[in-house]
Amino acid sequence: MDTSTRNGKFMAQIVAMLDEAYAEDVSQRTKAAISFLRAEGKSVGRSPFGTVRNDEGFLMPSPEGAWLLPSTGRFVRGAEDAPPEEGAICRSYYLCAGYILDIYAHNKIGMDKIAYRLNNEG
Repeated sequence: MDTSTRNGKFMAQIVAMLDEAYAEDVSQRTKAAISFLRAEGKSVGRSPFGTVRNDEGFLMPSPEGAWLLPSTGRFVRGAEDAPPEEGAICRSYYLCAGYILDIYAHNKIGMDKIAYRLNNEG
């Protein structure tokens, strides 16, 4: 397409109008889909830390967590119902998220201090 000519400029304007109409259509459809999901009580977007979506799309506590291994003192990822070794202690991601929000709400400290506190507490 040669935009230095009158016909080329006209074609560029037609293509731009079609692209704009397509973008507006996609925007309206996306907004309608989000409104529909919210009306059903479902969250939109990525699941927050410590949660997963069930088959109907609702948020549920995640069964995942980190296991504190007594033999090494290290943490390994895993499900709450499958300890990697005898005596391992489960730290649920869902409960961790709630604990972080509780610390933030009551102590009004920032991300760095919360991270130091969590590390010190294990």
